[in-house]
Amino acid sequence: MSVERFSRFSEIQQILKVPKNQYNKFGDYYYRNTEDILVALKNILLDSESITLSDEIILIGERYYIKANANLRLNDSVFSAYGWARETFSRPKFDEAQLTGSASSYARKYALNGLLALDDSKDSDTTNSGDGDIESLRKEMIKLIKLDPEKAPTEKTIDWINKLNHKDLLSNVSSLKTKYKLK
Repeated sequence: MSVERFSRFSEIQQILKVPKNQYNKFGDYYYRNTEDILVALKNILLDSESITLSDEIILIGERYYIKANANLRLNDSVFSAYGWARETFSRPKFDEAQLTGSASSYARKYALNGLLALDDSKDSDTTNSGDGDIESLRKEMIKLIKLDPEKAPTEKTIDWINKLNHKDLLSNVSSLKTKYKLK
């Protein structure tokens, strides 16, 4: 493999940024999904470059697993990674196709994470010397907004919160704590 191809692969891994802008109200956390990763990646790929995803269903014991393969083609070179997910036995309100689709989405997301060096844990870009990381500050801000019985965080409010930087989040959380006389 040429150094040039590997350099381009490394460049893509370094410049690709996929923030966790999706919000799960039930679990009260932010995440990124496969579509977020693909949209961000397609914006930086050159005309001669492409990404493909495929799935394979594998029976291991009595359980079905989805093995997702992510392939990044950079001219004549292909870089690949796999992600795995197990189908759950059942999920309320899901039919069998949705169970498989859910496992496929999960496996593809983790194949892309591995291929593109996207970390699902907190990293140095999301933390700041003891003042709280961005995700925690976002959650805290939403909880503080919920303290006002006349205000519920709307999607527009959550979108706005997601766009705030660390400094602005700290300022807003501090203001809300003062408003509600909290420490």
